[in-house]
Amino acid sequence: MDAAGRIVVAGTTYSFNFPTTAGAFDRTRNGLLDGFVTCFAPDLTALAWSTLLGGQVNEIINDLALDSNGAPCCWAPRPVPIFPFRRVLFGPLTCPTPTAGF
Repeated sequence: MDAAGRIVVAGTTYSFNFPTTAGAFDRTRNGLLDGFVTCFAPDLTALAWSTLLGGQVNEIINDLALDSNGAPCCWAPRPVPIFPFRRVLFGPLTCPTPTAGF
């Protein structure tokens, strides 16, 4: 939940008609699976905003947090070049595959 009481969720979809909003980063599913981040109005009656995140491979979103400004920060099990990265995390060394933070 953000500071305005809006519910923010993230996940993965197979849907070709996933609801997105005007100005979204990506409004079209590109691969078999695309990640999404969606923000609902506080009363859950409408979308405040919604975007897909994906390219030609399967994008899976495993976790979501909101930073101190309320911006979503997602975690994916591997880096994907199309994502709007702020920083790529390859950590910890015990991880069997690289991870991505965006």
